[in-house]
Amino acid sequence: MNKGTVGFKTNDDYLGEAFSGLKHKTVFVALSAVYGDAEISVEYIKGCHANPLSLQDLSRLVIRNRVQFAQQLALLPIAPTLKKFIADK
Repeated sequence: MNKGTVGFKTNDDYLGEAFSGLKHKTVFVALSAVYGDAEISVEYIKGCHANPLSLQDLSRLVIRNRVQFAQQLALLPIAPTLKKFIADK
């Protein structure tokens, strides 16, 4: 988004630029798949954030992405206060 473009890739193959002229604009991504077993992911690369996340917030996001919430959060060998922080309670 620093350049104002959006491109696409599949696995390791870059498919090229799809949209341009987006600098200083808000973009909402919508995806669709035709095949039943298709896997789609979105990755924001090389971006600048107006309000960068704090180390505390980044830590929470990393932990949340690593654990399957309901099952594993209760099993983590950490203090209850930290569990509440990760669960955002």
